[in-house]
Amino acid sequence: MYLRDSLFFVLMTSVIPSQEKTEIPAAVSDLAKELDKSHRPGADAKKLDQFSGILRIESRGRDKDSIEIELSAQYLAPRMIRYRVEEEGEIIERGWDGIGAWDRVGDDVHALGGMEYQEDRAQVARHRRLAQQLLRFIDPGAVLRSLKEPSPVRTESLPYAPRGKMRKLITVSGELASFPMHALEEEPASVRIKMMIDPEDKLLAAMQLVPLDDKGAPMSSGELVLIEDYAEQNGRMLPTRLTSFRIVGIGRMLPDVTVKVFEIDLAPGLTKEKMARPKD
Repeated sequence: MYLRDSLFFVLMTSVIPSQEKTEIPAAVSDLAKELDKSHRPGADAKKLDQFSGILRIESRGRDKDSIEIELSAQYLAPRMIRYRVEEEGEIIERGWDGIGAWDRVGDDVHALGGMEYQEDRAQVARHRRLAQQLLRFIDPGAVLRSLKEPSPVRTESLPYAPRGKMRKLITVSGELASFPMHALEEEPASVRIKMMIDPEDKLLAAMQLVPLDDKGAPMSSGELVLIEDYAEQNGRMLPTRLTSFRIVGIGRMLPDVTVKVFEIDLAPGLTKEKMARPKD
């Protein structure tokens, strides 16, 4: 996998279909089975709904300055997260439960519901969406099966920088009612997804996410996520690096966030009770 040095310069609407014949599954259902085989070579088909782990997140601001933080995080689908982070030498615990966002500093627990907590609340939501994405990327076969009206399976040659070479990837596009997007504060009504798979190892290499408006038309915003540096753990292939770019117009993307996964447990035994905010 060499996508780290290959920031795509153009959106996938400008890809060039390959004319070469490649041995790939002809049907989407067959490709989903290939993804199952490659992504969980020694694990069962149990649905993933939680994890705990150490995530290092580097965010790139509009002024191109980067901020790096490390989270000790727990996530329980569909929307519950809690994590510890060090800020200015102080350990802060934050989370999102069935009520909303909260944080704890020392022994004091605060509900992040007021206007004065708007940025803190937005940060917790962004971290929650990254956790949601990570869990979905670990099981791409399930994502592929859930696509509405998927396109035919294709092999496409994708232009990328910096060397200007072409890279062939297996692609399938389709729609989902929703999919977490780091760059958007509100989940869109539906999302147009393009899954890109390495034809050699059949691992998910990238995913393009474009929100659709109420009429089903693609919006000008979106994001592209590069999924890299896989490592096998407990019978599953886990990506340890996610690099997201914000799509801000046709042919234009900006670096957004990089997530590095250092430790992860996919069966930590989390429950709604354990994920609830602590009591004062």
